[in-house]
Amino acid sequence: MTLSVHAAMTLNATLSRTVGLSYAAFPLRIIELFQWSDGDALNKASKLYVAQNVSLPTGDSDVYDLIGGGLTDALGTSVSWTKIKGIYIKNETATAQQITMTTTISQLSGETIPYGGAVFKMYRDATAFALAANEDSITIANGDGTTATYTIALIGV
Repeated sequence: MTLSVHAAMTLNATLSRTVGLSYAAFPLRIIELFQWSDGDALNKASKLYVAQNVSLPTGDSDVYDLIGGGLTDALGTSVSWTKIKGIYIKNETATAQQITMTTTISQLSGETIPYGGAVFKMYRDATAFALAANEDSITIANGDGTTATYTIALIGV
């Protein structure tokens, strides 16, 4: 099995103002492209896990154990990770419901993700977030309110 990844972040914005007869505009165009081919080095990855539209009731949490947690990829292959190179988590909830991402991975910080918000972290280097025993899980929690819905995608080795 091989993996090819193309992840992009695009920011297009224009700040403009009219004063009298003058018009001024400042266009901003930022495109950050991450590409990995199959492998275990700089700009390489070999594993992909995706869970879309996951329903998470109030007060519940989902724990993703990346070393021994029984995750399977979209083709039904069991995945066990040594490094995480890409993380995407989107709160798909349509109401004012936030979710929280916490982790035991020492180099990665937790995030509170408001409804409609997303976390997008990508790393090209060979080591990225190295995993170790007891430093290998990501938890998505729904503290209060209504049922939340989210999508998670993980890229790594």
